[in-house]
Amino acid sequence: MNDYIEKRRRNQVKKQLRRTKPYLMGQQLDIEVDKVLGISDSGKMDWAAIQKVVVSDYPTPESITPDLVRSTAKKFGVRPYQLHWVFIQKINTLSASGRTKSDYLAVLKECVLVALKKQLTDQEKIIAVVLFSEFALTPITRLQAEIMLDQGEL
Repeated sequence: MNDYIEKRRRNQVKKQLRRTKPYLMGQQLDIEVDKVLGISDSGKMDWAAIQKVVVSDYPTPESITPDLVRSTAKKFGVRPYQLHWVFIQKINTLSASGRTKSDYLAVLKECVLVALKKQLTDQEKIIAVVLFSEFALTPITRLQAEIMLDQGEL
């Protein structure tokens, strides 16, 4: 019975391949069927194992430090709290969708473009400053942030 199921499956794959690639015949068709069955049986693509795996120095969102945020913001002419605000939103979006990245420094640099274009409201600025100050381990209260906003420091 098991042999019958395997033969039937092989014939179905062969039939599908003939429809999509009518130029394959004989031994070439059998090789292509073996490739398709091997990939679907192993549960992974063969070419994925060939690609070089790049290990990043920033594999998690926690590996991004306040100094790194400041230096990246200075390099691109963005305020650090604004860049951190956009970065937090991007990380929340990624985690909510169940995705992860392998290089969060690249994610931080992608957020620079968004931060350059985005104009924060006064309330968002206050929240962003408070969050960034907690991230940088120099806490600022909301009242202090409002005073800074009124004085034009933000």
